[in-house]
Amino acid sequence: MRPTPSAPAVSPVSPAPSASVLPRAPLGVRAALFAAACACASPMPSSPGSEVSSPMASTATFAHAQGAVAKAAMTYPQIATSEEAPFSLTTSDGAGLELTRIDAKAVVEGPLAYTELHLYFHNPEDRVREGRFTIALPDGAALSRFAMENNGQWMEAEVVEKMAARRAYEDFLHRRQDPALLEKAGGNEFTARVFPIPARGDKHLVISYSQEVTRDHYTLPLRGLPAVGKVDAVVRVAQGGAASARRWDESTLHQKAWKPDRDLVVAAPASMPAVIAGDLFAARVAVPAVSKPEPMTSVAILVDTSASRALGFTSQIAQVGEVVAAIAAAHGGGVDVHVAAFDQDVLPIYHGRADGFGADQRQALLARQPLGASDLGTALDWAGTTGARRVLLIGDGVVTAGAEGDALIAKLKSLAERKVERLDAVLVGGIRDLDGARTLAQGPLARAGVVLTIDRGAAEIARRLALAVAVDVPVKVEGAAWVWPERAAGIQPGDEIVVYGQRKARGGLAIDLAGQRVALDASVVERPLVSRALAQAEVARLERALARAEEPKAKADLRKQITETSVRNRVLSSQTAFLVLESEQDYVRYGIPRDALADILEVGADGGVRTVHRGAPVLIVDPAPRPQVRPDDGDLKAKKRVVDTGAPADGVDDGKRDEEKDAEGGDELISADKVSAVET
Repeated sequence: MRPTPSAPAVSPVSPAPSASVLPRAPLGVRAALFAAACACASPMPSSPGSEVSSPMASTATFAHAQGAVAKAAMTYPQIATSEEAPFSLTTSDGAGLELTRIDAKAVVEGPLAYTELHLYFHNPEDRVREGRFTIALPDGAALSRFAMENNGQWMEAEVVEKMAARRAYEDFLHRRQDPALLEKAGGNEFTARVFPIPARGDKHLVISYSQEVTRDHYTLPLRGLPAVGKVDAVVRVAQGGAASARRWDESTLHQKAWKPDRDLVVAAPASMPAVIAGDLFAARVAVPAVSKPEPMTSVAILVDTSASRALGFTSQIAQVGEVVAAIAAAHGGGVDVHVAAFDQDVLPIYHGRADGFGADQRQALLARQPLGASDLGTALDWAGTTGARRVLLIGDGVVTAGAEGDALIAKLKSLAERKVERLDAVLVGGIRDLDGARTLAQGPLARAGVVLTIDRGAAEIARRLALAVAVDVPVKVEGAAWVWPERAAGIQPGDEIVVYGQRKARGGLAIDLAGQRVALDASVVERPLVSRALAQAEVARLERALARAEEPKAKADLRKQITETSVRNRVLSSQTAFLVLESEQDYVRYGIPRDALADILEVGADGGVRTVHRGAPVLIVDPAPRPQVRPDDGDLKAKKRVVDTGAPADGVDDGKRDEEKDAEGGDELISADKVSAVET
């Protein structure tokens, strides 16, 4: 075993400085920079007596260190870092706007879920500002609605080809109009440029997305947010039965002046594994418990220590130690382990037996500190020099420097020439690139790898690393005109996949996966959510084909197909963005026909997902007034009740519903009968 340095030296693999990648700062300087970053990122205590400590107080020794690397390394673990917020709105100078209210509604029908968020932010300054809204979606989720309120009016965003959307946004700013642009950033993060944010005023945004529910529970991400004036959330889970007499399990969360320390997690019963809407279906299927072992004898572990890992960095390094210890327990303490930290360069931390990795090595990782860009290509180059037969990536998978896309695949081909056989990934953090990690794990190496999340736990991760990963597994559905996926990839026993398709005729639903037939009890549901989910699956199929395409013409054709499918079905993709268009002239200018607008999905007053049909380009309604939030603390109420909606939605007395909503003091969401088409 090579000794671990108490103060890490400069990496021998460090790249030469370039115009796009700056050299890493000395450790003492990095310690001070990271302390400052924590001071900006960590929220203040939400109430007296809070145990959230001040980062500046805990890192005061850095001011006197003056390059004392060892002292910086010892002080660093005391820094308190918070969880990543699932969404935020910050101004151009980096100041976070106050999140005053969250209204969340979600509907779960079998393997599918739809979430609608109403978010209220407050600008405390006496000037109009531009902001940057960010949201990290759950894995596999797809955005379907983005809207914002301006001067008492709603403005819906349209799905537009990405470059056209960017040009339009800059044109809007030049003409001093009120645009909003939302597009996919890295991994599962989406960003929106929002203007204007009124002086001493509020900005009301609406974000909606659909997702798969594959692990028998639905999660509304809240943990990591700063203190919120008011949080109201309702999650309704369908319990089967006929669509006209559906029973729902309802969970609610109501809180005032609350700094969320947990997500809202609601059980999604396995009794409703499949849903059918006319000729369309979506079904959750468990992977058969058949797999052969693939024991680990040597592994190069790449730990992401770039700036994106700053929040929660201390706990993440502890989790790295737990994973290495679990590998030693499951695969034998003699597994030959190489561990390196990487951002825009690589620092070897440890080489030796798996059971020899301990506190000193974790301390060396902590001393590295999370700063710099993420150059995975350089890290893979280093892994190829170790002689290890396997590579394990621990990070968010988001590449911000160096090789990307095809260039990363070329790096993997080079590893294959060096006898590296398999790459696995353990994703950490809220913002992460699941699809990118899967592309690497199922790439050109001799054996496919598995992509897991750190919340699976170290023991489960080590167990899965010891199993083979199945690829190209045929998926068949009896009596189906088409099925997606046609072949499943990257699966192991214990996984679940959601299968989509269109039936030729009515009848039972039976799926053949890996040669094993599974008959499913499907529940009949309304069409909106299932139809949108199938459109999302089609976009995913095209995105996967684009990631694997090599010929320029094939890539261009796939990008065009993705754009057309995304726009037609109002599902955001890598090739499109959401753009608010204000007037009839804007629709003409950017070539968006009025008669081709996709319908909007929303959570209706009856609690189900409904479709708002649009016949005009701009939907404007008078939003409900923003209620004043009282400063008194509220109680967390996780309630559950069974709701019998035997009467059809059209039979509900709208007047009575409005009276009930007014009595509760809540906002009523936009409903089809209150939407008016307005030309500006």
